[in-house]
Amino acid sequence: MRKAMLTCLLMLAVFAAAPAWGDALRLSVTTDLEASGLLDVLAPEFKKDMGVDVQVNPGNLGTVIQEAMSGGSDVVFMSDPARQERLVARGFGLQRHEVMSGDFLIVGPDDDPAGAGGADAAACLRAVAASENMFVSRGDGSATHEREKELWKATGLPLQVGKTTLTERGERMTFESVRPEGMAGFLSIGDGMGRALDAAEEKRAYVLTDRVTYVRYKYGRPQGLRLEAVCEGDGRLIESYGIVLVNPEKQPHVRLDLAEIFARWLVSGRGQRIIADYRLFGRRLFLPDSKMAQSRAVPASGQ
Repeated sequence: MRKAMLTCLLMLAVFAAAPAWGDALRLSVTTDLEASGLLDVLAPEFKKDMGVDVQVNPGNLGTVIQEAMSGGSDVVFMSDPARQERLVARGFGLQRHEVMSGDFLIVGPDDDPAGAGGADAAACLRAVAASENMFVSRGDGSATHEREKELWKATGLPLQVGKTTLTERGERMTFESVRPEGMAGFLSIGDGMGRALDAAEEKRAYVLTDRVTYVRYKYGRPQGLRLEAVCEGDGRLIESYGIVLVNPEKQPHVRLDLAEIFARWLVSGRGQRIIADYRLFGRRLFLPDSKMAQSRAVPASGQ
């Protein structure tokens, strides 16, 4: 009863702060979130409740961070808590708010020729590296690529570490590259998740993928995807999503009032229920408010 009363009071506070109809919130999100379709549900419900339009601007991780630093958005919604905390530490963002969790998977040929299957991600990668099978790396400095590098470092294998430079939308990005020493089957493509999955399918290779893109490619297109999950459920595969409100002291034109309303609504019972109930092709993608920390991963069945 007390919990219900607190939820009602929170929603009353959110509604009381609602601005005039017609205002728009600028929300920068990473491409995996945009592709999940979740914002296509959240934004209309937020508009219905609060009378505020949401302008969703998708981009890669670097673009979303740059939008926050330049004042091109009022709120950023992304994974990679460490980078979000750096935004706050540098004064470009206010406090980070935990919203939900998703996860990564290591997928490969359905007959798992490397014998890599299991719940330990580092052991899975060691098995792939010891086999004659290929591993496809995005190699693009994305959040998925960053997680892949962390997992390779966790294997304890000798690694070749270098620097890679890519140009995207006219901007040069330089980032660390990591690969197992002597692994002839390691293929870095410097491209997005969809291309990496297609390359792994073509070459009967293994690849680290976010669940959103995997579900879209396996269940959302006529040709499907033969790749199957060989490793999931490891705590190191959890992907935490949060929002950071852009600091108006750095960018005075940002709408902190709208950003605060959105933040309160998103972490309220109303926003969290929408996230909990959301499915893509019948598969669950996210768990609200970091509950994945207790359940370890989104259920493999997606139910």
